[in-house]
Amino acid sequence: MSALVAAFDTHKFVKQMVATGFTEEQAETQVALLTDILSYQLSTKADIFQMDTHVLELQRDIREIDSKIEVTKAELKRDIKEIDSKIEATRADVQRDIKELDSKIEVAKAEVQRDIKELDSKIEATKAELQREIEITRVDLKRDIKELDSKIEATKAELQREIEITRVDLKRDIKELDSKIEATRVGLQRDIEATRVGLQREIEAAKTDTIKWTAGMFAAQTALIIGALFAVMKFSQPSFPPNGPPVSQALPAPASQTVAPPVGAGR
Repeated sequence: MSALVAAFDTHKFVKQMVATGFTEEQAETQVALLTDILSYQLSTKADIFQMDTHVLELQRDIREIDSKIEVTKAELKRDIKEIDSKIEATRADVQRDIKELDSKIEVAKAEVQRDIKELDSKIEATKAELQREIEITRVDLKRDIKELDSKIEATKAELQREIEITRVDLKRDIKELDSKIEATRVGLQRDIEATRVGLQREIEAAKTDTIKWTAGMFAAQTALIIGALFAVMKFSQPSFPPNGPPVSQALPAPASQTVAPPVGAGR
């Protein structure tokens, strides 16, 4: 039994299982199980014979799988060659399309260059036409400017004439106003002088009236005082000794009396 287990090539079996589509982990698991079966389950020659038969069957199955793998491999190679042929054909078609596109691009480039030349010609023609119109406009503007200058000069002369007329009128009006001012000033001076003379006459008259009133009032007061003295002396005269009254006896002071001012004194 140990010889049979030793004769079993696990590495080859794992490679064959992986080639048939199993994963390496699955193949190793099957090898381990198969080894356990060979080590612990085979106890008789019959079991060994059965195991050999089973191994032969497995080898036959593996060879069949290898044949299928080879067939599949040949089919894959054939498919790859067909794909390569299709790729080559597609590349040739793409190259042909690129060449056709390059030709179309060259044609379009030539057409664009021709259109650009035509556009340049149109631009030059338009530029010349615009220059002619600009020159005509410039000449018209110069003429209009000269006409405008002439109008401005005429307007300036007209305004100067009007200003001169206005200046002469203003001078005349100023002279007339000066004459009126001078006449008014003379009239005012005459009125002022007349008023001054009248005021002086009134002042002189008021002075004369004041003097007369003051003299009358002084004379009246004097007369009253003298009259009072005589009245007092007459009614209150005592019998004096031959030598006269005593020295210590004095006459009473006369009463003050207010006299109304004259009528013209208040002016």
